[in-house]
Formats: sequence, C-alpha cells, structure tokens
Amino acid sequence: MLVMKGKVMVNLDKSYNCLEETYAVLEKTGTVDQGILKGQIAPAVLQTEHAAVIAKALYMPIISLDDSNAAANIHECLNQLHPAAFEFVFKKDTAAILSNLPKKNCRIWVNSLWSSLNGGHYDDMAFDDGNTKDSWDWLLSKGFTIFQTDRPATLLAYLQKKGLHK
Repeated sequence: MLVMKGKVMVNLDKSYNCLEETYAVLEKTGTVDQGILKGQIAPAVLQTEHAAVIAKALYMPIISLDDSNAAANIHECLNQLHPAAFEFVFKKDTAAILSNLPKKNCRIWVNSLWSSLNGGHYDDMAFDDGNTKDSWDWLLSKGFTIFQTDRPATLLAYLQKKGLHK
C-alpha cells in the first residue's frame, strides 16, 4: 500500500476473509481512502460482524446480475451499506437490470478481462479486434465507471480520446 500511496485506488480482492486485518493495514499506511474492500457478504452480516470496519472503509459489494434477486440485493446494499462502488458480474447481457443500474452516489465496477464476467463485452474484443462499439462503448453506455483491465494504457488513451478522462 505504501508503494501505491497517493497514486491509485487498490482493489483488495479476496479481502472478505480478513476485513479487520486488511483495514488495519490501510490505517497503518494512511491509505484508507485508496483501498477498496469487497465481497459477497450479506449486508446484515457485515453490519453485525464487521460494523466498525464497514462504517469507515470503502466497501464494494459483488453482485451477480444473473441472480433473480439482484435488484433486491442492490437495493439492500444501497440502503444498509452506502457502498463506495458495486462490482457487477453477469454472463448474459440481456438482464433488464442492466438498463437500470444505480448511478447516484457510487461507482460501478466491471471486470472487462473475461467474457464470462461481463456478458461478452471484454477487453480483447476492443484491443485485438478493434471493436470498441461492442466492448468498452457498450459497458460505458450501461454506466460502468471502473474497469478492471489488463490493457490500462490502451483503455486510458481510448477514454481520453472520447473526453471521458483527463
């Protein structure tokens, strides 16, 4: 975290098994505002078992949009957790909820690396095939604001060209 201090946000993947310990590292390094804790933990469990951390940390629930109760899960997280972001995963891009993702007071994360996590709208389509219309443009049109990518320089240049990043 000290190497990243003051430079970038850090996705603390797999932090759900050690939220307190991870948060202690963020406090010790002065990087609380840079580390995103995340997981698929029910809001009630987080509020009961990890209330002290969740009240102070940046937390991002992971929600599968393919689940029939995805809308209810999103609503519950918005009301109980006030997340800094959501990570949405989906195998199919036909879910109606994709047209109604929350856009206020939180960011929306997508893993654009593998087609199985983003309905087939992935980085290689843009990078290898030059098809940004069905990859990055599609994801942007749905409201995704944070991209997990192995192509950061290419994506950054693309976003700058579109006037979406300084």
